[in-house]
Amino acid sequence: MPDMRILLATLLLLTMSVFQARAETSVKKYKAEIAANGADVSLTKIYILGLGDGFLWANAKMLVDKKSPLYCQPDKLVLGMENYVEILNRQIKAEATKNTQAQLDEMSLGLLLLQGLQDTFPCK
Repeated sequence: MPDMRILLATLLLLTMSVFQARAETSVKKYKAEIAANGADVSLTKIYILGLGDGFLWANAKMLVDKKSPLYCQPDKLVLGMENYVEILNRQIKAEATKNTQAQLDEMSLGLLLLQGLQDTFPCK
C-alpha cells in the first residue's frame, strides 16, 4: 500500500501545482487550452467555474454588507460551469471587436468573466 499513498500524494501535488500555475490565465492561454481539447480543457473549465463561484460569493458578501453588488443575477437563477464558459466566450468575442489581437491575448479571464457577468446581469 505505500506505493498507492505515494501515487496519491504525487497526484495531489501535481494538481495543486497546476492550479497555482493558473493564478492568472490570459485569453491566449485559454484559447490554446480549449483548442488542444485535452485534459487541460476540463481543468480550464473548472478554473472558470471557480472564478464564477468566487464572484458569486463576493457578490453575496457585498449584499450582506449593504453595498452595491458587482452584478445583479436573478435570485432563482443558478449558474453552472457551462454558463460561465458561455458568458466568458461571449465577452471575449465582444472584446475582440474593440481591441487588437495582441491586446486581447493578454487580457485576464477573471476580468473578462466579471465584465461578462455585469453585461449579462446589469443592475438597475
